[in-house]
Amino acid sequence: MGIRQILNNIFLLCTLFVLVACSGDEQPTAHVYPVATPSYTTQDNVVANKEIVRREAEDAALLAARYGWDLQRTETGLCYQIVNPKNGGVKPKPRDRVQLKGKICTPKGDVVYDYKKDGIKEFVVDGSEDAVGLHELVQLLKTGQKVNAIIPSYLAYGINGNGGRIPAYSALVCELELVNIN
Repeated sequence: MGIRQILNNIFLLCTLFVLVACSGDEQPTAHVYPVATPSYTTQDNVVANKEIVRREAEDAALLAARYGWDLQRTETGLCYQIVNPKNGGVKPKPRDRVQLKGKICTPKGDVVYDYKKDGIKEFVVDGSEDAVGLHELVQLLKTGQKVNAIIPSYLAYGINGNGGRIPAYSALVCELELVNIN
């Protein structure tokens, strides 16, 4: 027998082995992994969230005292003070395009938005991905009014933050003016 004949026999044996091995009716069994069930309940989540809201309200009060602001609080927890309430024209409505100038910072003082550096901030009320609290805040203003505000994290960017610029669970400290409504 030559080398060619030996190689042909090995090839035939391998082919036969593959055919026999794959011809069974058995289906491979999937691995069953245990599913981790959380040890907390919906009630636990409610209690934890209420505690977060309570602590953020305390933090907002401390921030307001540090800045010397006399803030009002909405039902959602947004804290604000209209600096020049007698000024002002029209209030924006959902789907209006608004223009703001001023400054937005984290409580630690990290600047998120500064009119002098970033220019006019423009967005569509209730139609953009800006913080929910910012949409709520501008609807409290009339054109030309200035506001000091603290937007709690759950009305800002929450547990995710915003791309490294705003950390998770960070409130926003705002000093803004509603410049224009289009």
